[in-house]
Amino acid sequence: MNFTECKIVELDGEGRFAHPFRGREVRPRIGAKGLGKVQATAGFATIGECRQRIDRRDVPCPLDRTRIKDPCSQLIFSVRDHEGRAVKEFDLFLTANGDDPDRLPPGFFVDRQQNHRDPATLTYYLNAARMLGDGRVVADGEVLREALPPAEGLGLCIQPYPVEGFVHYAAGRLPVSRELLDLLVVPHRTTLVDIELHRIVHEGTYRLTRRQDPADFTQAPPGKPLS
Repeated sequence: MNFTECKIVELDGEGRFAHPFRGREVRPRIGAKGLGKVQATAGFATIGECRQRIDRRDVPCPLDRTRIKDPCSQLIFSVRDHEGRAVKEFDLFLTANGDDPDRLPPGFFVDRQQNHRDPATLTYYLNAARMLGDGRVVADGEVLREALPPAEGLGLCIQPYPVEGFVHYAAGRLPVSRELLDLLVVPHRTTLVDIELHRIVHEGTYRLTRRQDPADFTQAPPGKPLS
C-alpha cells in the first residue's frame, strides 16, 4: 500500500474551505522503506489555556453542563486499486503500537462516515487534542482537565474484500510511527489521503474453449496469479 498523495486543506472557523490547498501540498511516497522526509507537524501547547474552549450552560440540571471544545482533525480516505478502480468493500483501522486499535487514546474518535454515493471514500473525524496531547485546561482558576499525553504514534491497516477467489485484493499496512501521526492529524484541518491497493487476478478468471456442451466451473480452483 502506498500514499500517492496527501493534501492538507485549511478550514476557517465555520468549517468551510477558507483557502483550498493554498499551495500547501504534501506528497509523501510510502512504501517498503517507510515514510520519506515530510515537514508537516502539529503543535498547540498553549491551546489548553484558551478560554474560548470552555462551554458552560446554566440550566437546572444535576449533570455537569461544562464542555471542553477540543480541536479536531478530519481524515478523508479514498481507496482505489492500482488501475484506478474504486475499492468499495474494506475495513480500515487506525492502530497504535502492536497494530492494536485499542491502544489509541480514549475519546479520540468522534465520528465516521462512508460516502453513500462513493463507498470507496471514508471520512474519520478525530479529537486532535487526544491524539497529539494537550496541556491542562483551566477556567476561572479551576482545573477542568489535567494534561493529556500524546498517542505513541499512528498506523494504518486496511483489509479489502474479497480476500480470496479468482479476483481479490492484497491487504495493506503502514507501521506505527510518530511521523505518520504528525502528518495526518493536524488540528482544524482536513487531510486527504489516497490509498492504492493491488488487485490480484488469477488464471482461470476468463477462458475460451472449443467445447459447446455446458460444463460446471463453479468448483474450479483459481490458477496462479496473473497480476
